Amino acid sequence: MNLGRSQREDKHIKAVPVFVVLILFSLSAVLALNASLPFSLSAFSLKVSAASSNVIASAPCETAVISKDGSISQNIAIQNAESSPLYLDLITGSEVATYRTTFTINNWTDTTCAVTVQSMNVVFTVENSTALVGSLVVTENPVTLTPIASDIQSYDASASTCSSPCSSPIWAGYEAYGNSGATDTLYQAVSDFNQSTISYPSTTGGCSDSNTCTLSEWVGLEDTSQASNGYLAQAGTYAICEGSGSPGCGTKLDYYAFFETLGGSGLTECTAANGGQVNISGGDSMYAAVTNEAGYGLGGSDMKYDFYIDDSTSSTSCDSTGNSYNLPYPTMAAFIVENTETCGINLSCASLAQFGSATFSNPEVEDYTASTYPTLYSLDQSGYAWYDVMENYPASGSGCGGIYTTNVGVGSVWSPNYFTTTWFSSQYADWWQTGC
Repeated sequence: MNLGRSQREDKHIKAVPVFVVLILFSLSAVLALNASLPFSLSAFSLKVSAASSNVIASAPCETAVISKDGSISQNIAIQNAESSPLYLDLITGSEVATYRTTFTINNWTDTTCAVTVQSMNVVFTVENSTALVGSLVVTENPVTLTPIASDIQSYDASASTCSSPCSSPIWAGYEAYGNSGATDTLYQAVSDFNQSTISYPSTTGGCSDSNTCTLSEWVGLEDTSQASNGYLAQAGTYAICEGSGSPGCGTKLDYYAFFETLGGSGLTECTAANGGQVNISGGDSMYAAVTNEAGYGLGGSDMKYDFYIDDSTSSTSCDSTGNSYNLPYPTMAAFIVENTETCGINLSCASLAQFGSATFSNPEVEDYTASTYPTLYSLDQSGYAWYDVMENYPASGSGCGGIYTTNVGVGSVWSPNYFTTTWFSSQYADWWQTGC
């Protein structure tokens, strides 16, 4: 995720696909192969037939939620927010607020998908002459679009370009692409995943900065590996653990849904000003989708993105449409757990939280450049893919040394289309140690 993430280029490893019918690595084989590589990016390829259906997977009530949300006028919601005292009273004379996005918080019944829109939320980025202040959220009644609450969320709502002297990787998971040159346009990526329960790392130095650890799990679209050019549309969850305690988090343990356009309008936390949110707990069954509106039968602009994050355990979701972003031709889809770098306002240089494992089930992409248009690929039937393993070296002054530690390992893609990432250690994953 990117409450700010390092803009890292792996210049030492190039993805050179080797065409085979199917390669299945055990976790130990993946780690053994990765041990011979200087950094985290390990290249291989999968090439088999595309999925038989061209209908991408969706969450059980996603269609009903999106249909319900589609009846709400974004333009009227924005106008009402901008003219409301709830908005005007939170902007001081030296501050400037710029419209960013809208999102809805929804819940539904499992059996009939009867949807209730809890709130319509209009988000503005607030800055003064020297710095980012935060995100101003105006929450409205979803029926009348009358503003009912507002709040400044003072987290880092734009990406940082913090870099590491050791090029320390912060991703673990898979990146899929549609052809050998990674030039096919992928207009949608979706996956189910389990929300890992996080805790304070008890045996590897704990959480280094203000006793804070984080973890993010997400799905995204990009046009370079690990978003090295700064463009990434992503949606998923992030979790925050504060305060020592083993197991658990002594001061704070929270899980949030989010979406972000890296380098664009920034990160948006799916939390309404009146406290409504996607109700996430450790162990919940999650789903995330990132869609470029030019695809998936929408026939819209390739400069607009939709995001959907769903917790089927609590029957709540966050839905955002029409987000402007200059990523018209995404060519890679990412399914990732991340050591979230949060060089921001109230979180700074956090460490990797401890967790057991995170499994991505039914990761799928839609290829809009393939000969069969569009072609749906499951990750285990993907055109091509590579995996990222999170491993770090100890930093010493301006240099790096020692034997790397594997923080998060990546297992094989198994039938019927799932893979698991596993936590091993948080050692050397501290952002302050790697140059942040």
